[in-house]
This record gives sequence, structure tokens and C-alpha cells, in this order.
Amino acid sequence: MGGMILQLFNQFQWNRATLRIECSDRTFNGEDALMEEDVERGQQTWRWDAMAVTMSWSPNQVRSLTFHNYGVHDIHLRTISMEWKPMADYPYLDARNYVQLHHSQCFEKLAGVRPIHRPNDWSDPTEASSMVTVISHRLPGEALLLGAVPPYEDCLVSFPISHESAHRDGAFGISVHLASPRRIRANSAAVLANLIMLHGKNGITLLEQYAELIRNCLPPSLLSKGRVTGWNSWDYYAGAVAESDIIANTRTSREQWADSIRYIVVDEGYQSQWGIWEAGWKFPNGLPALCETIREAGFEPGIWTAPLMVNCSTFLYREHPDWYVSDKVGNPYILGTVPMLYSTSPILK
Repeated sequence: MGGMILQLFNQFQWNRATLRIECSDRTFNGEDALMEEDVERGQQTWRWDAMAVTMSWSPNQVRSLTFHNYGVHDIHLRTISMEWKPMADYPYLDARNYVQLHHSQCFEKLAGVRPIHRPNDWSDPTEASSMVTVISHRLPGEALLLGAVPPYEDCLVSFPISHESAHRDGAFGISVHLASPRRIRANSAAVLANLIMLHGKNGITLLEQYAELIRNCLPPSLLSKGRVTGWNSWDYYAGAVAESDIIANTRTSREQWADSIRYIVVDEGYQSQWGIWEAGWKFPNGLPALCETIREAGFEPGIWTAPLMVNCSTFLYREHPDWYVSDKVGNPYILGTVPMLYSTSPILK
């Protein structure tokens, strides 16, 4: 490869990963499976008594993982992971020599490049990168991208880093973790995820290739639609937004971007309480008047809401505690100060 460093390429090959499947009643390890490979069809299969996982590859390098239940009973799947463990023998990947592009699962957190061997002030080193990651050598020469591509199915893909020792300065490895809790019915199959591994000299170039691949995987009907553009209050103000902020940004959007923006979206912070989705004290003129101001500026108003979440201090919760999700002993399940409406309750229907 033109004198390129090949440490990442040599260690991270699909056929060198170890497979692990967690179901509700037991765990399956790839070492215990019967391995089958069909080169002509482009498939590799791990097979147990009544189930199997097949990895299929296409000419564009995308790998699709399919779970098969050949038995007569349903299987309750939890997670599947493919792991490249840290290599103990030289030449191993020294974490001190590499950085990682980290993309958080939570949109409130930052994304960016972080050292693999040390914590930093903007991300938890134990948090896995979500949906895509890039591993790059600190010196120019080699980079590796792992990512999920459309169709994304019903699966959250992450890429946790593993270390040979607690101090994190030695060898490291990486995993592809598929969180896909679901019931696989008897004698059926489900495609869990579509994955890509790209290798090259430059991580930014790999990201450009990844973006183009995602575009090519999207259906033409989606690409033909016009791009939705707008301004959303959350990205700067979060829950501290006030009516005056919305008005000021609406005017600025009109002056600077005019017809290139379509929507002005009011996100969390306008409501009097969670569950009472009416204007609070920071929006003294009310939501209808604010929407009219947005329309007069030439935009369409939008609003965020969380209809299943209600604050404990609202009259809705105090008067109807039986409307909410309960824990295993029958008490309302509360996350922070917010219980969740039991959406399948016959009363709420």
C-alpha cells in the first residue's frame, strides 16, 4: 500500500473478530460455533444448534449482520458484539500513539478527537463512540474508520475501546457493539445492522468516503426531496431560552439568510412544566402570538414537546398516578423528577 503503516489494517480484519451474543437466558460465544464460509455468495456464518449469525458482504464493502432463529421457540436477543482484543505480542497497538474520533450517543455532548490512552475534559473515556468512529495514528500515515450505514434497522451501534491494563498506556483493541433488544420469532430472521470498515492514510478522507457511501445507500426517493433547513433554539440556549431570544434570532435569520431558512423551532424551555405544554413565564405573550411573529418574518414555526413525560409536581401526576409506568414492585418509575405516561394504558387510549 505505497509504504503505508499497516498496524491498524493488520489487526482489524473482519475475520479476526470474536463474536459474542447475549440473549435473555444465556450467552453464546463465537468459539463454540460451527464456522461456515461461502466465498461465492460472500457470506460468513457462525452456527449454533438452533440459531446462527451471518455476515454478508457486498461489492461496496458493506457488511450486513443477520440473526437467524431456526428453532421452534422465540429468542429474546439483547446484544451482539464483535471484538478485536488487545494484542499481547509485539507489534501491538500502543494506545499512546493513537487518537480517536468520538461521536457521543447523546446529542447534548460534544463530538471530537480524543486521545485513546488518557481522559480529557469533554468526554468520558469509558463512553463508546456511537454509529461511527475513526482511529488515527498521531503521526500521519494510517487511519481506520468503523461505521454503520443505511438502512440502520432497529439497532444502536457503538464502538467501545478495550485496554490490556487499567493504566491504558499499553495495547488496545476495539469492538462493534450492537444493542438490539428484540424478540426473534421461531423460524425467522432479522437483519440487525449494516457496517463498514475503511482503511487509509487520512481520517478526514475516510470520513468523506463514509459520507459518500451513506449517500449512495439512501433510497433515491429520499435524495430527491428538498433539504429541510431551519433554526432550533436548543443548540445554543437549551432549556434557558426565552421569548425574546426567539424573536431576536427570527429577525437575524430574516436579515442574514432570508429564504434559505424555512423553520424557526422553539425547543425545550418554553413550557410552564413538563407535562403542561403551555407557555411559561419566560414567554409572557404566549405561543400563538410568538408563532404569528415567526410567520410575519416569513418562516414556519415549529415546537418541541415530550408528550409522554410529566413532572411529578403537576396536577396530572398528583391526581392520576396510575397513568404512569411502574417499576417491578409497583411504584411509579421516575427518572430524575419525570415519570412517563403508560402509553398502552386503556385509560389513555
